[in-house]
Amino acid sequence: MFLVPSLGIKEAYNGNEKAYSFAIGIFLILWCILTLVFLIAALRTSWIVVGVLFFLTLAFFFLALAEFTLTSHETASRRLNKVGGVMSVICAFLAFWAGAAGVMTEETTMVRIPLFAIRRGTRSTATA
Repeated sequence: MFLVPSLGIKEAYNGNEKAYSFAIGIFLILWCILTLVFLIAALRTSWIVVGVLFFLTLAFFFLALAEFTLTSHETASRRLNKVGGVMSVICAFLAFWAGAAGVMTEETTMVRIPLFAIRRGTRSTATA
């Protein structure tokens, strides 16, 4: 959205690269927080889904840090950007795994891909 030229968002900053990179950093931090909420909501689903959301949260976090440090520490920003990219690749692999497991069911194929469901603790209830 920030990079679509017809919206004119970058031009609105009148060449102030620091303010523009901070705006992108804030945008990414907001996505990081939203993804963290989704991660907390998904804690009782499966390890693969939790992994997708965990690495996506980390990706948004490191990409936001890269934007915050872009104008003051360019080398550190590049390194943080690479770490965010690695987290994104891991997230994409796990998302592909989750998607393939959702499509490859007993009704559609002979191949089954496990999602590794998170087991819930059993509560013992005392009877009177």
